[in-house]
Amino acid sequence: MGLAPRRLKTSCGGGAISLQPSVSELTLALEVASPNLGVADARLVDAGFGSIVLDTGDGLILRIARTAAAARGHAIEAATLPELARRLPAEVPVPMSARTGA
Repeated sequence: MGLAPRRLKTSCGGGAISLQPSVSELTLALEVASPNLGVADARLVDAGFGSIVLDTGDGLILRIARTAAAARGHAIEAATLPELARRLPAEVPVPMSARTGA
């Protein structure tokens, strides 16, 4: 199930604006893609230019890329965090891919 933004024509100038998926649409898509995540009751933490952040309430924070560039940034971060965890005395988040559940 794709999460591509829907397009809606505006009444002024005929341009298009992007309508982002709702939290319920996101959680439904995530449940279909990865049923073991347990995101049915997730709540919106924040939405920025690059990502939407959801909190499942049980310690799992989800960042969903809004753009291809943000997805590339998330991939770089996920590859970098394990190395940082080995080098830093502080706790570092453990990245997990929603595609694989691991």
